[in-house]
Amino acid sequence: MNAKDLIRAGRLSEAREQLIREVKSSPADLGKRTLLFQVLTFCGEWGKAEQHLDAVAVQDSSKETGVQVYKNLLHAERERQDVSKLNRRPSFLPETPPYTEMYFTPVLWPDFDRAQFEQALASYAGRQRRFGLTGDQIEAARHA
Repeated sequence: MNAKDLIRAGRLSEAREQLIREVKSSPADLGKRTLLFQVLTFCGEWGKAEQHLDAVAVQDSSKETGVQVYKNLLHAERERQDVSKLNRRPSFLPETPPYTEMYFTPVLWPDFDRAQFEQALASYAGRQRRFGLTGDQIEAARHA
């Protein structure tokens, strides 16, 4: 089974290993290197993906601009992933107003009942809204 078939079958770790072997055996094959970059990026292996971009730039200087574009996309995706782990959205995204609060639950929508809704409300009620201030500044303002 070739790497593309493994990817289609959802066997990414096997595809990754096979692509690494194929790239080592024929490093000039940019198609295989690009596919490996995509698999590594999808799997969150940012450092290895960037190493492959560097190898492409060294191998063929005419690809340097494209490599830089991919690097920029890679860094943007990494930052997006890091932000999404915080369970909040940055205020620079146009579809969300600043200070948007979100609630995440492992419960799927069909199972989200009144008890889950009340749990979400309790979560919101327990949050400290600081609007750019520190917790100490909020407490000092309450006691002033």
